[in-house]
Amino acid sequence: MEMSFIAHEGENRSKSRLGPASPGAALAIVAVLGSLPMVATIVAITGREAEAVIAGLGFLAAGSIIACCALLRDAPHDRLGIANVVTLVRLLVVSVLVACLAARPDGTWTFVALAALALSLDGVDGWIARRQNMTSRFGARFDMEADSALALVLAIHASQAPEFGAVALLLGVPRYAFGFAMLVLPRLRGDLPDRLSRKAVCVFQIATLIAIQVPFLPASVGQTLVAVALVSLALSFGRDIQWLRRRRA
Repeated sequence: MEMSFIAHEGENRSKSRLGPASPGAALAIVAVLGSLPMVATIVAITGREAEAVIAGLGFLAAGSIIACCALLRDAPHDRLGIANVVTLVRLLVVSVLVACLAARPDGTWTFVALAALALSLDGVDGWIARRQNMTSRFGARFDMEADSALALVLAIHASQAPEFGAVALLLGVPRYAFGFAMLVLPRLRGDLPDRLSRKAVCVFQIATLIAIQVPFLPASVGQTLVAVALVSLALSFGRDIQWLRRRRA
């Protein structure tokens, strides 16, 4: 999980402006266009349940509005960029998963496949951004929030299984718990150094949440994966907290 913001904003940094060419407007347009196949997918999976469609659209709208506001306030580049479009596609997939949670359809494999698709796109956006010299603080944050949302949705879904229950939720809340801690503890505020180990732990966290929902996975194996993932997350966040506290000392 990208807990640090990328300092380099690129040579083409410019203030965002309202208009059809602004990155914020471009993101809004892509989100609206993407919502059409998203709704079609939700209907195909859930059987036209209005509750599911509303949940998916609501989640997408909330995420898109927050991202657009960030871009309109201070766009890192004069165009949206393919990398951010890929991240938005991941947000669309997570929106479908939210709809599945609301409808609770009998399609575990569909849920697993969608989650695997979202995970497979993780890293693609960052790779594209680096190749196109389009890295930015916004892009890193957008990617991180997409990861966090995916983990939370998967954790909620996994917690419905009796063999995991509330323990699975612990895999979905670390990012939000850390964010809350940053709000109430000034010493934890600040940019963290970029670490490959942090990203690896995030990937393992989400991969574990997907794996434990595969129907044929033995419960004992799933419980072991959850335990290892929880320990890995605790060590990763603990390392970051220690680094921030030392820097503020």
